[in-house]
Amino acid sequence: MPGETPFYAPEELRALGCESVGRRTQVSRLARFYGFQGRLGDHTRIDDFVILKGRVDLGSLVHISSYCLLGGTAGTITFGDLSTTAAYVGIYTASDDYSSPLLTNSVVPEDLKRGITGDVSVGKGVVIGAHCVVLPKAAIGDYATIGATCIVNGDYAPGCVYVTGSGRPRLVGKRNVDSIKVAEAEALRRLRRDET
Repeated sequence: MPGETPFYAPEELRALGCESVGRRTQVSRLARFYGFQGRLGDHTRIDDFVILKGRVDLGSLVHISSYCLLGGTAGTITFGDLSTTAAYVGIYTASDDYSSPLLTNSVVPEDLKRGITGDVSVGKGVVIGAHCVVLPKAAIGDYATIGATCIVNGDYAPGCVYVTGSGRPRLVGKRNVDSIKVAEAEALRRLRRDET
């Protein structure tokens, strides 16, 4: 429509299931919400073709890149401030149990399948690279980075850098968390300054 902004207005986001919408949050009108409940922090951005399902809580200065899926259908997905995903990241709070002697498939009756469910926690200042899959019960510590194409399952230490090794993240180094915290404080200072 002529004159229509490419981003949802706060009242539109509340109608889609957002319990709270932060200041200067930008969510593309091409993003999709299904059974969504959650919170969006200040200066958060959600790009085109993102799908949000179930319970998702995003902190401030969070960026969710195009073509990501955040599926909080059987738990909560939580992102700390200043975290980001590259494109094509899938984050799930429910997954079929592929080793189960039962059936798998989202349309199979519940009593004929077995799944794995759990919350997903993404700390603050986290980077998740393109094409990563984050499975139920994953916990990524503050300032950790996960390289492209990793399967994220379990706990990942704060400030560490992980890259794929035979399909699983492999620790290859550590980040300078003190320097990151200085930059974080500056970003938050600027955010507060912009609010006045």
